[in-house]
Amino acid sequence: MGKVVLYEKKSSLNILEHFYTYNKIDTIDGKLNKSKYGYFKFKSQDNISDKEVRRYYADKTKTLTILHSIVQVIQDGNKISIRYKYFTRCRQKGGQYFKVRRTNSFVTYNTKTKNFYFGRIENKNKKLVSKKVRCNQFKTPFLTELKLSIRRTFNHFMTKTGDWKDMISSKTEYGSYGDEIAFKALEQFAYAIFNKNLILFDYKSNHLESQLYKLYLKDNGISFPDTVVQYSVIQIPKVKMLKEGNIVNCFMNSNNIKGRHARTILNQNRDIDFHTLNEVYHNFGIDYFNMIRKTFFSRSTDGMYNAWFNMIDVKVNCRIYELSKNDKKRIVKLINDSSDIDWGLIKNHLYMISELSKFGESFKINFTNRHDFNHEHYQLTELLEKYKEGKVTRIYNNEFIKEIEEPIYGFNVDYYPILLMSSTQYNDESRIQSNCVRTYIEIPNCFIVSLREGSLYGDVRATIEYKISKNKINRVQTRGRFNSNLSEIWDVPLEILDNRVNMLFKRGKFDLPKLTKEFSNGKIIERRAIFPEDDLKHIYPIWDEKIPNGNTSFIDYDYLVDENVELPF
Repeated sequence: MGKVVLYEKKSSLNILEHFYTYNKIDTIDGKLNKSKYGYFKFKSQDNISDKEVRRYYADKTKTLTILHSIVQVIQDGNKISIRYKYFTRCRQKGGQYFKVRRTNSFVTYNTKTKNFYFGRIENKNKKLVSKKVRCNQFKTPFLTELKLSIRRTFNHFMTKTGDWKDMISSKTEYGSYGDEIAFKALEQFAYAIFNKNLILFDYKSNHLESQLYKLYLKDNGISFPDTVVQYSVIQIPKVKMLKEGNIVNCFMNSNNIKGRHARTILNQNRDIDFHTLNEVYHNFGIDYFNMIRKTFFSRSTDGMYNAWFNMIDVKVNCRIYELSKNDKKRIVKLINDSSDIDWGLIKNHLYMISELSKFGESFKINFTNRHDFNHEHYQLTELLEKYKEGKVTRIYNNEFIKEIEEPIYGFNVDYYPILLMSSTQYNDESRIQSNCVRTYIEIPNCFIVSLREGSLYGDVRATIEYKISKNKINRVQTRGRFNSNLSEIWDVPLEILDNRVNMLFKRGKFDLPKLTKEFSNGKIIERRAIFPEDDLKHIYPIWDEKIPNGNTSFIDYDYLVDENVELPF
């Protein structure tokens, strides 16, 4: 059976832009001729027909843009594809040649290999710009992105070529004309696969990749629990899953996890934090792990913005801490008695103890409840400060500081964001909030904002950590006093602050931080955060130089010793 087009929809748009011409393009005298294309001022814009395109095709006094889009569902032997093609041909005013850009996006299911492939091919004029093909990466919203591209393009074309009201579909179940095109294509794609393997995925779902993941597992004969959607974020090799025949067994065997308690959690829990489950199991052992409440291994919604796109690998190397039986008993009791405790906070506690041991400090766990834990946590931060001599100042560009610290005005109460920059500010925040944020001052890959209620000096506040990466800045922690979670009344100011940070980053107003540190002997060092060149391993910035070891005046407590460690306050 050859290639069969099961569904096809085309649309096009021709845009003609008119300009006032200040000099003829062939002028050879005067200063105006210094421009290659002449001097123009925008006048108006029209949408023209294909017939009119021929008329203006050679008119250099106008900008002509020709757009085409095609959606297809094609079956070619064992391959069933949904394809979206976008074609642009544009000649700028005063120019002679057209610039051509072609973008082809596709999702293909091979009924023989039982694999999903997706990719994007881009051509500029006659050159290949990029070509990317991926296989079975369900953590990426590839089909959702394709659906949204179809919807946006066809709605845009409809508003340009007709009345904008024509875009809205009130006579059908679809919200707009673009939605109708996208859903019809997805429907044909879903039923074409169904005709081959008798498995129909829910093409109306808001999370299409989870539906494709279920289809992929079913067709390959791999059993899974009802909560299987969350497993799509884990990159498990197909050969391992086929060998085990069960996704839960595969995860447990890959991580050397055993026991009925762990199996129950992996089969029944929703929003599983696989990282926490793996680390807690290997730090506590099966006996103490079995004593921990099941809900502890579910992700918290507070600050967990990478739930769906958490790049967790089943081969993750977790850090093992030295814990006595008594330590394990105390921690297990703390977990079971405190509903708002999380592994990141406990791990940070253990991490500070291990760091103190490097300086000859022996610290034993003595807490018996959450109040004692908070007090002990604060003690640890103060002990570490003894080994962090010197006054530290973080430096950001003035425009970033000014816009971040603009007050957020509310209906009943106003909020005042403060970007922490000095040792005094970090220590003061740590004292008022009873947390360990003071230890963050020398971390290059994040910055801290203190969001204060009522006034610039208010004690009611939220301590917020923003993490810096190459492509974005994410809020990863939001804590109240004693590392408590915040109530819903903080949601609006936090959202406003997030949008403010993201807009500054997108506008290029954020520069990586710089740092100065003045030691007791008068020595001053300067450091700046950088992304190492040609180092794909570092997606987060590091300092451009390390402080020399061996001199107690230069001890630098650097959390980047272990990049896998989460840093709760």
